[in-house]
Amino acid sequence: MILILFLITLAIGLLAQWHVKRTYARHSRTPVQSGHTGAEAAQEILRQAASPTSASSSMRNCWAMGFIQAGSERAAVSQVLTAAGWTYVAAFISSLMYFLWHLLPLLTGRQRN
Repeated sequence: MILILFLITLAIGLLAQWHVKRTYARHSRTPVQSGHTGAEAAQEILRQAASPTSASSSMRNCWAMGFIQAGSERAAVSQVLTAAGWTYVAAFISSLMYFLWHLLPLLTGRQRN
């Protein structure tokens, strides 16, 4: 049974990773209209993340400052970040499954075979 649980959680993680790689590969060819490099935008996000603002407001500031242009460029960034967010969902599901695996025998008083 633990092998099945392991394979399910492995598949969830691999699916999330595949989704990020596929989305990034598709949008990595999106031309940059602002003239800024991805490293410059990342530096600005990190600089602003050190301030009390949240990461989402840092992204909005980068859009407002022209690091990320509206249209296909902004949509590409949003889609890649959304895909990356799904890795957190996959990790949560995997953790929850293992937690329940260990908790249910304690609650039911049954032994695992």
